[in-house]
Amino acid sequence: MVELTTRWDQSSIDPTTQRLAQEKAAGLERDGRQAREDSLRGLVRRQDEGEDSLEGTISGATAPPTKKPKNATMKAVEKVLEEFTAGMREDKEEMKEFDAKHDQKHEDLMRGILGLTNEIHEQSQWRSHDAYLE
Repeated sequence: MVELTTRWDQSSIDPTTQRLAQEKAAGLERDGRQAREDSLRGLVRRQDEGEDSLEGTISGATAPPTKKPKNATMKAVEKVLEEFTAGMREDKEEMKEFDAKHDQKHEDLMRGILGLTNEIHEQSQWRSHDAYLE
């Protein structure tokens, strides 16, 4: 609120309005600081008096850290995320299997091609040899 007042104050042309806005902003800042100091004094006083139980008067800033319960939407999002990651793992395993099968087929084809190349080479040599003998 102080920032809004200050920004509005800076954009105002009227010097009286500027002065009033600056005074209002300064007053709001003082009131905010005073309220915070009073609150801290009250907490210190309670601790000095030995009052351990504040019974619902603990603010978020002074409350001990606790784990925030997850709401239903967050649980649903986490469930979907877990299912997605499980699916990704399964897909990765399937891809590994597919790659292994692909590599095996490639090896088999290369062996077949090499075998055919050797057979063609041998037949060529026999034909050359037979042609030479005739």
